[in-house]
Amino acid sequence: MITLLVLALVFAKFVKGKAQELGEGATVLYEELSNAESQVNLPSVQAMQAARDFLEEGNYSKAREKLLFIVNFYSDVPFAKDARRILGAMNMDHLMNPSSPKYKESYQIKSGDSLSKIAKRYDTTVENIMAVNGLKYSNRIQPGQEIKIVRMDFRILVDVQKKIITVFKGDQFLNEYPILDTLISSRKKVITTSIDRILGFNRTSTYQRGSSKYYSSQKMIILRVGDLQIRPVKHPDESDPGAGFFINKNDMEEIALFMKSGTQVEIQL
Repeated sequence: MITLLVLALVFAKFVKGKAQELGEGATVLYEELSNAESQVNLPSVQAMQAARDFLEEGNYSKAREKLLFIVNFYSDVPFAKDARRILGAMNMDHLMNPSSPKYKESYQIKSGDSLSKIAKRYDTTVENIMAVNGLKYSNRIQPGQEIKIVRMDFRILVDVQKKIITVFKGDQFLNEYPILDTLISSRKKVITTSIDRILGFNRTSTYQRGSSKYYSSQKMIILRVGDLQIRPVKHPDESDPGAGFFINKNDMEEIALFMKSGTQVEIQL
């Protein structure tokens, strides 16, 4: 009993030290861990149960705090995968919902503006601005119109052993996607690279980002090392796609939407 209490107090101090870095989730959970009742139980189990309760109540803000806590401090517990899956879905809802302020900045269109100029100024892409704001045509914007901007400070971690691609925004977990197949040969344990370009493709052709056929085609990411790709699983009639990491088609669409040339990619083999 005393040992558990001491360990819980040490852990609570650790959470407090990380509160400023991790934000709302760590701050709230530090206060909860300081209570005597919670100090003799497993914080990860408590957090997951609380997250489930909050989700059932429809209190998504509190549920997110609990899930964030598990993802940041208990990434190896058995239910962490469920926590990441739920948190990832919630994060993407925030990211794609124009009415949600999370991850976004507001910008008012000025005379002479174009989406390409705005995208360059805010380190994002025309495609991303259109998706986040539900715009169908890039040339139909008006002075005075307010749009939401998501700065593309994303990075990708490819974990071959765990068969997971994780996307971070800054230092914060955003979402993860299962790797369905891998084709790579390397003696290195860790490869640090970045995105070279993002292309649309079909069985016979590739399309540059921004072209009319890009939007209706499948997407693939070309990395700046070893001609590696992140792309959808190979179609039975398709020729050899080359080396890389193969994921679900819908997951590929989502990842490509928030990536650009130069995005950092780390591959752990």
